[in-house]
Amino acid sequence: MLGIPLAFVSQTGSLVKKSAKDLVRPMLVLMAGTAVLAIAAGVTCYVLTANDVIHLAGGFEHAIPSEKQDAFLIDLWIHSASYAGGFLGGMILMVWVVVDRYRLTHRPKDEVLQQT
Repeated sequence: MLGIPLAFVSQTGSLVKKSAKDLVRPMLVLMAGTAVLAIAAGVTCYVLTANDVIHLAGGFEHAIPSEKQDAFLIDLWIHSASYAGGFLGGMILMVWVVVDRYRLTHRPKDEVLQQT
């Protein structure tokens, strides 16, 4: 879901283009951040369910066997954290790409000459 919008903001317009190679490190950072967020959510939910602080509520408590409810809730937290981290991180990454493309396009000419 991130690929097409990220490719769009990386390539369209008159600003300096970002190649797929330019995006490898930022994508790895995004994936690592999402993994850390998912792990933190899973551990937090595990501790909360083990200490009977939170429970499965609503209609799910009758649809899921009681011995599987804690695992279901932990899995729910992990998935939710992964999707939230990926979505928000993807938005931040796309903004970063646009800002970086603008910065590279409009940098001072003496900075361009020093790099060559």
